[in-house]
Amino acid sequence: TWVKRRIGQDQELHKRKDDQRLALSMSIKMADISNCGRPEHLYLKWGTKLAEEFFLQGDNERNRGDQVSPFMDRFAPSMAKSQIAFMNYIVIPMFESIAEYLPEMHFSVEHCESNKNYWASNDDSL
Repeated sequence: TWVKRRIGQDQELHKRKDDQRLALSMSIKMADISNCGRPEHLYLKWGTKLAEEFFLQGDNERNRGDQVSPFMDRFAPSMAKSQIAFMNYIVIPMFESIAEYLPEMHFSVEHCESNKNYWASNDDSL
């Protein structure tokens, strides 16, 4: 990935202001989406709260007569599909990039894979 290439090109990345800012920005984003990288019992607890927040938004849209946004319709749940896609396209690539720079963070990738497997076995859209 780009992080590995940058590290291979320049062993002094941590000393450059632009790279420090990028690392801090990535850290903040990782914290924002960190739920997917938590142990399953914590991930599911907070994921349930997130789903309820999404469903409330969908309820508000429905009550206004608007089309309900994708993944926000409590009458057509698709948490499994949305979480698998979110992890595949956003979370895991970002966490893998960060783990290349900070190998101690690789546990978050492993938790993501485990949580993704949970949804592969527990499809709620059936």
